[in-house]
Amino acid sequence: MLMVTIIWMSILDYLTGPINGLLKEFGGTSAIISFLNTQNVVASLAWINIWRHAGYNTLLFFAGLQAIPNDYYESAALDGANEWQLFRHITLPLLRPVTVFVLITSLIGSFQVFDSAMVISTPAGGPGGASRVIYWYITSLAFNQFKMGYAATVAVALFVVSMLIAWVQLRWFRADTSDIG
Repeated sequence: MLMVTIIWMSILDYLTGPINGLLKEFGGTSAIISFLNTQNVVASLAWINIWRHAGYNTLLFFAGLQAIPNDYYESAALDGANEWQLFRHITLPLLRPVTVFVLITSLIGSFQVFDSAMVISTPAGGPGGASRVIYWYITSLAFNQFKMGYAATVAVALFVVSMLIAWVQLRWFRADTSDIG
C-alpha cells in the first residue's frame, strides 16, 4: 500500500513528475500544478486512495453482475426493453447490496487514510498541516502528547460517527431487502 503512495508521489512531483511534464509540454510553464501543496494535497490523497482501491471495487461489482440471472434480461428483452431500461430497472436494483457494501467500506476506508498521509507529508502534517487526517490526530494525541484517554475518546467518537453514517446508508438504500423475487 505504501508503495502506491510513493509511486504516485513521484508521478505528481512538481519538478520531475510526468504529469507536470505533459502539462508543461502542452500548456507551457503556466500549466504546471503543485499537486502536493496546501490547496491540493487533500485532493491528491483522495485520488491516490481512489486509484488504490478501484480494482477491488471493480471486482466486487463484477461479481455482483455475474450473480444477476440472465432470465431477467431475457424476459425484459422479450417485453421490448431497451439497454437503458435493462440497466435502470434490472441491473441497478439488483446491484444494490454490492453498491451499499462498496459505499460503506469506502466511507470507512476514507476515515483510515493514515498511511498515505504519513508518507506524502512532513512530520508536522504536510504543507501547513493540510494533510493531517483524523487518524493522524488520534495517533498524535496518544503517542506524542500522551493523552491516551482523549485519544481513545476521539477514536470512539469516530467509530460512532462511522457507524451512524453506515446505518443511514443501509436504511437509505434499503440494503436489507432484495429485489430478486
